[in-house]
Amino acid sequence: SGAVDIITHLIDETLRMQAASRSLQEELAKTNEDLSSLRTEFKRVRQESMVDPLTGIQNRRAFDTSLAEAREHAKASNQALCLLLVDIDHFKKVNDTYGHVVGDAVLKQVANAINDVVRGGDVLARYGGEEFVLLLPNTPMEGAERVADNICNQVRNQKMDNGHVGKDVGRVTVSVGVALFSSNETTEQFVVRADTALYRAKESGRNRVCTSEMK
Repeated sequence: SGAVDIITHLIDETLRMQAASRSLQEELAKTNEDLSSLRTEFKRVRQESMVDPLTGIQNRRAFDTSLAEAREHAKASNQALCLLLVDIDHFKKVNDTYGHVVGDAVLKQVANAINDVVRGGDVLARYGGEEFVLLLPNTPMEGAERVADNICNQVRNQKMDNGHVGKDVGRVTVSVGVALFSSNETTEQFVVRADTALYRAKESGRNRVCTSEMK
């Protein structure tokens, strides 16, 4: 009788341990599934945080990261690096005249027009408002000027859709400032020079490209 009780107890303990093991395995499987879902969600949110929701291109945050990396690579490899700042001319007038729905439609179409000019390895982003920025790795000033001219022509020759509100926007133009990176300047100085060139393009009549002098 004592031996039977011991055997019965051992069987019960074995069954209990097997049940506990199955339960633990199920919990681990669920935890792994939850972790996988969390990783997927984190990746999605991170990607969304780097994209401008209106135009679908990189946003300012993503571009700042790309610019810092490109700057370090240009310094280490001694390769040319150019920066283009692109601003839609008289965009406030578009918004004031036709409304923000049309303004948003114009922003998307300008982004698409610039994207048509972008080459492999170039980085395009919406910098804020009606301003876009384009990073051209391994590109000297002469090549960057050609890209900038192509952007001006691409935008100028595109008739803008009105965002389906029944208003004819016609055509818009852009001004572009171009700067060539100098290894002895900071990222901020690099951007400021491109911005200064853009300002000169605006001041000298818009719908044109101006380049920054190397300091």
